Amino acid sequence: MGIIMGKSGYVYVPMGVAASSGTIIPTIDSWSIAGAGDAIETTAFGTTTAAIFKSFEAGLKSLTGNVAGNMSGTDGATSVLMTTLFNSATTSVNVVLHLDANHHVSVAAIITGWTLNSTAPDKVTFGFDFTAGSDPVYA
Repeated sequence: MGIIMGKSGYVYVPMGVAASSGTIIPTIDSWSIAGAGDAIETTAFGTTTAAIFKSFEAGLKSLTGNVAGNMSGTDGATSVLMTTLFNSATTSVNVVLHLDANHHVSVAAIITGWTLNSTAPDKVTFGFDFTAGSDPVYA
């Protein structure tokens, strides 16, 4: 079994259409997601058992992530994404993060921040941070 190389990844931002269609944003060069879960303490007052550890139950989970890439003056998909980030009345977009052609994570993403960065000696870059607005799906 071979490992999946990062260079095989890509990102779809369907912009309100079904997650199986949309346009690849070709200028994106990195994405990441991080999951977390709550541990709810359930230790009761007056516990008389010999237990020496606190008791916990699983709580709710969350997922955050970010996408970053390079600006292009000729790529229409990047322009649509940037227009959405700048001008949209909503801050929610569907994002499909591909590890390769066979593995992806799709999520209804609530955009929590975005950046556009330009320096004289370097390329112009952009990025956005998001929080999952519903349960993500790995397939």
